[in-house]
Amino acid sequence: MKVRLPCIVVPFVNGERLVKRLSIRDGSVMLLAGNPKYLPLTLKEENELEVWGVVTGKLKRLPA
Repeated sequence: MKVRLPCIVVPFVNGERLVKRLSIRDGSVMLLAGNPKYLPLTLKEENELEVWGVVTGKLKRLPA
């Protein structure tokens, strides 16, 4: 599957499941939160990263 960055992914980082926007800036792989209260997570070589999925859509409740 081809993905365009930035994209929303479901990664496990050091065993912790997250939902973040995946981005590459200045050669660094970063996971960005949708909430501005949280700082970006810049991944380092010692981090264990496993991406379980890429978000391709969302469900939205429509008014009845």
